[in-house]
Amino acid sequence: MPTTHLLSTGVSFDNTDLGGQNSELLDEYEEGTYTHTAVGSTSGSMTFHSGYNEGKYTKIGRLVHNQGFVSSQSGTCSGTIHFGLTHSSGSGEGFACTVHVEPYRLDVIADIVQINGHIIANAAYFYLIQTQDNGEPVSITSDAWTQNSSAMRWSFMFSST
Repeated sequence: MPTTHLLSTGVSFDNTDLGGQNSELLDEYEEGTYTHTAVGSTSGSMTFHSGYNEGKYTKIGRLVHNQGFVSSQSGTCSGTIHFGLTHSSGSGEGFACTVHVEPYRLDVIADIVQINGHIIANAAYFYLIQTQDNGEPVSITSDAWTQNSSAMRWSFMFSST
């Protein structure tokens, strides 16, 4: 049965190698705050209210927990809005993550069932997808934001590089 050892190089879950650099050594922990950025997939950017632009993250190994709140102030974006992340996602074909979203003045399709976030592989941003009651996914574009006072809160985890 593996034993946990607290070492100067990290936490080891390996019984045989106490301190060697191996796959069972947890040696990365990071937490912090940041301000969000958002750009259009085609062009443009958004500015958020300074008092309503807050993000927090915790990174343990490759797993990143991200939560944030934004309220738009101004800007003009074309296409899907890309919300910046503190870390790039892992490799692969991209993946969806469930995002708890509390929208305010966000114009979404009336038969909306769920809003999810989608992170492209090796990217440092996520974008929002709304799922309609017929199961069809639709990207939320900049047209859904009223550009002034649209807001949302989110929380999700993803695997980083």
